Formats: sequence, structure tokens, C-alpha cells
Amino acid sequence: MVWGNANIQAVIDKVSICRYSLIMSRKHLLLIVVIAGIAFFGVLQFRKPAAGDVRPEVLNVSRSQATIAWLSETVYKGRVFYRPAGSNVDPLEAMDSFGPSDRHEVIITGLNPSARYTYWIGKSKSRFQFQTQPASAGPFSFLMVAGSLGDQIVSLVSSEVPEFIISFSDVTQQTDGFSEVRPYIPIYGGDGVDSPFLRAIGRESSAGLWKLDWGGLRLIFADGSEKITMMFDAPAAHTLGVVSSTV
Repeated sequence: MVWGNANIQAVIDKVSICRYSLIMSRKHLLLIVVIAGIAFFGVLQFRKPAAGDVRPEVLNVSRSQATIAWLSETVYKGRVFYRPAGSNVDPLEAMDSFGPSDRHEVIITGLNPSARYTYWIGKSKSRFQFQTQPASAGPFSFLMVAGSLGDQIVSLVSSEVPEFIISFSDVTQQTDGFSEVRPYIPIYGGDGVDSPFLRAIGRESSAGLWKLDWGGLRLIFADGSEKITMMFDAPAAHTLGVVSSTV
């Protein structure tokens, strides 16, 4: 499958892909994939933050951790409160590792795999959610997009509830089609984590060879490098995929 300058090649071994939808036009490409079993989807509700509230990003998640990041107009020590989604138990708290700042990266640890959590920043009334990675045999879904999808991305994420998005769309600080969904799921691009937060603080991902491990999937993003075979050694992965920037 070729789209623009992206040559997307799937190398699949011992995997059951149970749901596969593809939408293509001259303006955009959308790929919805569910891997390793049947996934049961809920509905993710998006709520606009209250006036003056920060809009955080889910930078990354693993089976037991999540990283929440945001910028603030004032300097303070960032705090994230969280608890299992749908519960009313007293929330737990995670804080910035360093002192007061206007750049906040809070790492939440001790989470359960394939679990959804509700979180909020400090005294904010806005509530968001994220989901941890599944075990290697657990089902999950993700979206792969290119081009401009406009408001469609919000409705798709709300209904399909993917665990992450791989984007080949042009994103800048001024034009970000994913701004509404970043507080809920991580966004990845051909060069690594796609993040307005990282761009703002000068920590953009560098182009080249990198890999994304998620559940039982390993996706390798290559620029034609001969070192790509070094990343095929993934004992925990039952699915290997290669995304190449060369045609």
C-alpha cells in the first residue's frame, strides 16, 4: 500500500486480525486495525475543558505506567489525580519529579494492564481518561491516518476507542487536528511521539529508525536503514509491522 511518500508494509506472523476497515480518497487515508482477538468497544466521551483549564497530553503509556504532560502560564509543581474509570474511590496522586515549573511531565506508576483510568490536573474540573497497554496476548485497536480528517477524528476516536494513533498528517503548533484527542490517547508519527508539548520545549523526535511496542505488536518505522533487521528480535511480539518512508 502506497500513500504519498509512505510505503506501509505489514509483516504478519501468527496473528488474528479480527477487524479491518479502510477508507481512502484523494484527501485522506484512514486505517482501523484490531489485533490479537476480538475487542469490545465502548464509547469515549469527549468534554471540552473549562475556561482557563490546561489541556494535557498523554505522551506515552505502558502496561503499568502513563506519562501526562502539559504547559502552564504560571509556575507550580504539577499534580495529577487519577482512579479507575467508573469508580468513586478516593483518587491517587502523582507529581512532577522536579520542582515548580511551567513545563510538567507527571509519570503515573503502579497501574494495571488493559485498564482505563480517569484523571485530572490539580484542582481542575475537567476530566480525561487514558488506557494502559494490554498484555502481549490481549486485544487492542489503533488508527493509522494520513491527510486531513477534520472533525472526523474526534467522532472516530469516540466510537472506536483506539489505544493510539499513527499519523502521517502534517501537524504544527497552529494546525493540530488531534488537539481534542491528545488528552486521551498518545499520537505517534514517522519520527516518534507526535507532541505539541515536546515541540514547544524543543524535544522533538528525530527522524530515523525507531520502534513502537504495544501489547503483542512491534511496529518498526524505517527510513531505508539497513539496521532494520536488528529490530526483528522481539520475543514478546507475535506481530511485526514495518512502516517505511521510502517507496
